[in-house]
Amino acid sequence: MIQVKGKKVLVTPQPTLSEIGIDIPDGSKKAPSLGHVYSVGPEVNDYKVGDRVLFPSGTGQEIQIDGADFLLFQDELGLIGIITEENGQEPVQKN
Repeated sequence: MIQVKGKKVLVTPQPTLSEIGIDIPDGSKKAPSLGHVYSVGPEVNDYKVGDRVLFPSGTGQEIQIDGADFLLFQDELGLIGIITEENGQEPVQKN
């Protein structure tokens, strides 16, 4: 486990939204990206480890640790939000 400091959020990137069945309007220039929160700093209030999050494509600092890819956000403001179902549960991925 990696423990980030301060307001940092470490995310494991996931497949694109269109790959899991979320429709992106044709007028969108860049679809947002998905990931799972892997680690949060002690000053982060809105996110917790395991949250499925949405963030702008091309953001976050790309890093690799022990062969695994991660995106490091300097603060939680770089994330758009948490993806949940209407009942508050995480959505099921389409295969």
